[in-house]
Amino acid sequence: MAKQTPFQTGRARHQRRSLSKSQRRLWYELPDRRIGYKFQREKPIGPYIMDFYCAQVRLCVEVDGTQHDAHQARDEARDKALLENKITTLRVTSRDCFRTPHAVALLIKQKCDELAASQDL
Repeated sequence: MAKQTPFQTGRARHQRRSLSKSQRRLWYELPDRRIGYKFQREKPIGPYIMDFYCAQVRLCVEVDGTQHDAHQARDEARDKALLENKITTLRVTSRDCFRTPHAVALLIKQKCDELAASQDL
């Protein structure tokens, strides 16, 4: 996968400072290995910037709001490109992150555990 450009790095920094309310609520559940895995916010990898990324199990968590409905084909292409680079994508809804962030964090933990078991970590 191609390296990120300085533009993408700057864009990721900007996005880290301006998380949506849903992302902020979910981030409260994820930092400092709170669920047993280390996550990074707005992590640039190749040409993509991931909402949340866990390098240990190569999991990208994307928080999808209503705007993602119009970009479904683009999201599918992105997920496929990431999977070709052994990065699994888990998509969660913005609504769920805002209403039940703890439940979403548990879902993410389950996915991490599943990936860790399949990778024999």
